[in-house]
Amino acid sequence: MRSELNIIRRDWSEFNRPVLMLTVAMFVTVFLTRLSPDFSRGLLAGLMISAGYGYAQFCFFTERQRRTLDLLLSLPIRPQNLVLSKYASAYSMTLFTVNVPGVFLGNARELFLINAAAIFMATLCMTPTVLSEKPWATQVPIWIFVLVVFPAKTLLAQHFPAAYAMLAAAGSYPMLLATSALVLSPMVAVVAALAFARRSCS
Repeated sequence: MRSELNIIRRDWSEFNRPVLMLTVAMFVTVFLTRLSPDFSRGLLAGLMISAGYGYAQFCFFTERQRRTLDLLLSLPIRPQNLVLSKYASAYSMTLFTVNVPGVFLGNARELFLINAAAIFMATLCMTPTVLSEKPWATQVPIWIFVLVVFPAKTLLAQHFPAAYAMLAAAGSYPMLLATSALVLSPMVAVVAALAFARRSCS
């Protein structure tokens, strides 16, 4: 347990400056939300995505880039625990960035939705880098977002109207989607950690 906590502490020590910068940017965006809700909500979503993506890359991909992952694996820690510690680092940074300014939104429901989306985004961004050593693994979530999410509504509406109707119905239950994302995120992290451990031992 001590090794896991040391890894989280090390990540925070190394990346405290970007965490602080993104948290300040979130503060500014939260206050702008009161002045111009429509514009600021888009900015808030953009920052949330940037935080999830950035922290996921800081915590794991940089270790691969710097070739320090093998050094961490030589510590008295099981490979799956190492990966879960890295997820914990990314999650804690994401939650800090979202919640410290998010308290000032004054809306618990909206804050819950933002938290769920941020944690899910951090999970989606980190998992490819855990499962693959390829440099393009970091881009997978972005391409999914650009190629699938953006045109999804148009494509579904044109070619699969029944699926579009189901998507629209699901969108009317944001709390259910957010809860599902929060439940799914740690499950994905555990599966990725076990897959990484299996590959490390082989």
